[in-house]
Amino acid sequence: MGVAFDILADARFKDSLEALDDGQSDAVLFILSGIQAASLPWAEFVQIYGWERLVLEGQDTYPGALELYSFYLHLPSGDFVEVIGHKYNDLLVVCSVARIV
Repeated sequence: MGVAFDILADARFKDSLEALDDGQSDAVLFILSGIQAASLPWAEFVQIYGWERLVLEGQDTYPGALELYSFYLHLPSGDFVEVIGHKYNDLLVVCSVARIV
């Protein structure tokens, strides 16, 4: 089983997509569905999309908080989008924020 994305569990993800241009938000969803359909193994996803842990300052987090990670999507427009979220069992990415970088 390959990596999968939950784009509904965190309402902030929908809000962040709405802040992007229509073409950008559509491209993000299209790319995520393509990655999921390809059934990429976790290690391959990490390597290709640059999955890495976000280091947050002490004031921006609290003990026991979910560790956040980010990865990057290259859109057909040439833009790069950083997707921030957390993982579940190294297979499911719960997407929280998408932003242009």
